[in-house]
Order: sequence, then C-alpha cells, then structure tokens
Amino acid sequence: MKKILGFSSFKGGTGKTTLSYAMAERGYSVGLRTLMLDFDPQETALGMAYLREIPGWEVRRCQVSVAGAEELTAIADSGDYDLVVCDLPGSEGATLQRVLASMTLILCPVGMGAPDMLVASNFAWIARRMALPVVFVGNNLPPGRRRREELVADLEVMELPVCPEMVQSRVAHIDAMSHGQSAAEWAPATAASAELEALWRWIAAEVGIVLEDMQEAVAV
Repeated sequence: MKKILGFSSFKGGTGKTTLSYAMAERGYSVGLRTLMLDFDPQETALGMAYLREIPGWEVRRCQVSVAGAEELTAIADSGDYDLVVCDLPGSEGATLQRVLASMTLILCPVGMGAPDMLVASNFAWIARRMALPVVFVGNNLPPGRRRREELVADLEVMELPVCPEMVQSRVAHIDAMSHGQSAAEWAPATAASAELEALWRWIAAEVGIVLEDMQEAVAV
C-alpha cells in the first residue's frame, strides 16, 4: 500500500523542510523506495539534495496546482515508490487542500507561542472539515521539559491530536542541512539523531510500515 507523508503548516519557519527531509532519509535508510516531492516555491529540499555528496533518495519539484495534485496521484498509483514524502508551502488555499486530500498522514510542525497556536487552530479547523489525517508535531522547541509540557497542554486544550515525539532546536540540524543531510545521518548517536529516529518510528507505526521487516531486508 502506498504511503504518502505530508508536512504542512499555514505558516513559514515551522521546520517543515527539516522534518520532511529527515523522514525521507529515515525511510531511505531502511530500504524503502523513497521519493521526496518539494511543493514549496523556495525549493529548499531540492537545494539540499543538490548539496549531497553521497547517494540518496530521489527529490523532485512539484507545484501546488491541479496538475501537481494529479501528478502526486499518478506517482502514488504507479507502484514505483514505497514512500512519498511531501514538503508543502507555508500557505493555504483550495488547491493545497486538494493536494492534502491525497495524504496517508499529515504532520503539522508547531512551535511555542501564540502565532503558532493560532495557525495550528486554523489548520485543525480545515483538517476537521475535510476529515484529513493530521497530527501536530512539536518542533524547533527550546530546551526543558516544562516548555514541552506547556505546548502539549495548549494543543490539548484545543483538542488537537499531538504526536508524542517532539524535536528540539539543535545546531546539528543546521550543520546537517548545509551538507544536504539530515541530523540522523550527519550526527548519529546524538540527541538530535535520537529525536528524529523516535519520530520516524512513531510515523512508521502510524502508517503501517513494519520496520523490523525492512531492516531484515536491508541486511540481506
């Protein structure tokens, strides 16, 4: 069964590209035939792919348009990929909603502060109206358990689904991006890598990817 992950928010700067690129890398690392579609006009994910000096997953540009939505459907139905990861722009609109409707799971990165809470609430309203499979992921968080607990409490007050795995703001993510890598491969055995691996394992379980089977296949 096709797995399409979308990383979306109606606000820029939430870390969609960092997380989507990292999750594409995790999928590729366990042997999934992985494609990343860069829907963001800034094409940051595509630029990161150009920086890679080692083999990796395929990254293509795609547009938030009727044609782009049709292309995504065709790719998913082709059977050429096990995992499609979509980095979506920090905006909203009817055409974006059409693209979102094709997702197996949509992850909405959200940080601390009132602006992020407002955007999360607006995103959730559309998700509920369209019955989209959305979960909110704490990202770019400051250190400290108290801040994480505050974020979870704020989201739960709004009755929003919250991913139990969160990602803290760390230098490793910046360093990795400058080399076209994710922090999980650039800085293994670090807290940044551990957080990304935990998030990947949670996502895999949510969409039905059996990691033990994939790891055995890679070993063979």
